[in-house]
Amino acid sequence: MAYKVFFDTNIILDILLKREPFFERSQKALLEVAKRKFIPYVSGSSITDLYYICKKAGLEKEKVVEYLKDLLNTFEVLIIDKETINNAFSLDMSDFEDAVQVSACKNEGIDLIVTRNKQDFEDISISIQTPEEFLDGFLETEKEEEHSTG
Repeated sequence: MAYKVFFDTNIILDILLKREPFFERSQKALLEVAKRKFIPYVSGSSITDLYYICKKAGLEKEKVVEYLKDLLNTFEVLIIDKETINNAFSLDMSDFEDAVQVSACKNEGIDLIVTRNKQDFEDISISIQTPEEFLDGFLETEKEEEHSTG
């Protein structure tokens, strides 16, 4: 079974808007997922948020639409339905939008959430990592593999 990685909206925004100092690590995390043939996910609500924020940041509509279409060719989209929202109400999280995303992640069996705001996802049963932690974990694994085979 393939490893499922959910990317929080802030990670996608880092890449799309080339936000420093986060752009490079966020982009590398996404590239690592592709390299390892993991399945990347984003939520349906992230798509609308991305469109709104990018337009507000001054990006041209055509560019935003093009990027989102490319994103949809690469990412799976988590379904946010009535059950997902009702389950989110029962989660003890301060941010309801994050609770909805966690509920959708649980429904899909997501293995890992990559975000810069780990504190927003405390006390959930899914692994949470920053892009740095995500990348550092792979670097450590590769070093151990090289050491054991070398």
